Amino acid sequence: QDDKDILNLRDIEALQRDWKSHSNDGLTTLGLGWRGKFRAGPLPENVYRTELEAARTMGIPVTVHIQSRKNPPNQIEAHAKENLLGKDVQLVHAVWATPDELKMVKETGATISIATTSDLRIGFGLPPVSDFLAAGIPCGVSVDTSALIGSSSLFGVMRNVRDAENARTLSDFKLTARRVLELGTIEGAR
Repeated sequence: QDDKDILNLRDIEALQRDWKSHSNDGLTTLGLGWRGKFRAGPLPENVYRTELEAARTMGIPVTVHIQSRKNPPNQIEAHAKENLLGKDVQLVHAVWATPDELKMVKETGATISIATTSDLRIGFGLPPVSDFLAAGIPCGVSVDTSALIGSSSLFGVMRNVRDAENARTLSDFKLTARRVLELGTIEGAR
């Protein structure tokens, strides 16, 4: 898939129409791994806008990997300014989100998926989990890529989230085991 090409939306629409037969009685939901405005570089507006509008028309949520690196900066702001964020959008990483961008995430109702283990492995940096939570942003915990991190153990991932956040904030109880368990279970489900 070239970043200048729109995804094959007909296949996604067909899958969405038939999703009930794949959903394990509603236990799994269909969503779109959206590329957003940026991936390896800026995407054409007709690509990112068409894909998001299609997902919204189908009523399926989208997940986008965003602001995992410092450059280009202000990726979340760029999405917010074009009304590309909303309750149907989950941001993965957001490591370099500014305080103003966190306000934008909160105001739009978007959520954040905390992928600390991948962030550590790739060298993205440490996600400011306490800042996400203080801003009132709904958060969950994710594996991101099993092949990259070598394990899909959610308990190991949650431990990394806790330990990295406590190291980042220089406080051994900034993020408690109980709170990270909530993020990895009930909050992620929400």
